[in-house]
Amino acid sequence: MLITGASGGVGLQAVQLCTQDGARVIAVTSSASKVEALERAGAWKVIVARELDFAREVKKIMSGDGVEVALEIVGSSTFAQTLRCMAPGGRLVIVGNLDTANIEINPGMIIVKELEIIGAYATTVEELQTALDLTAAGTVKSCVSETMPLHEAVRAHARLENREVAGRLVLVPPS
Repeated sequence: MLITGASGGVGLQAVQLCTQDGARVIAVTSSASKVEALERAGAWKVIVARELDFAREVKKIMSGDGVEVALEIVGSSTFAQTLRCMAPGGRLVIVGNLDTANIEINPGMIIVKELEIIGAYATTVEELQTALDLTAAGTVKSCVSETMPLHEAVRAHARLENREVAGRLVLVPPS
């Protein structure tokens, strides 16, 4: 299982869920400072790819075979690399699109590898309840790495844009 953007809030929880389901997770992050958080979440392997060039390393880890499933959280800036990581018959699930640029797709690669590309947008009430139950039971841990006062929202957004936060950063309104 490959997860891009694995050190963000969605990614860290995805690592935990996939690991709980028995998957060996290869987590991709752009910062070495986030490796420890990914290892704590259960990642089998962590690839630090500051320039978002990770396909060669994934293929090496998988002895050239590629991954059966990928969770694409970043979007257009990592999509081509993720596609190259896929094993024949693989399933690519797209849940994020941080960088909203258009992408080029070679249909031949999808056909020859018989890939399945799925978009996942929202959740049902039942799925949300399951997520809350898993969190309440401690099966999935919170990924809030820090809190900041609401009046520091500009600084918080700058830190997120500069990839300085592992997990979630929560803004707290004044009491």
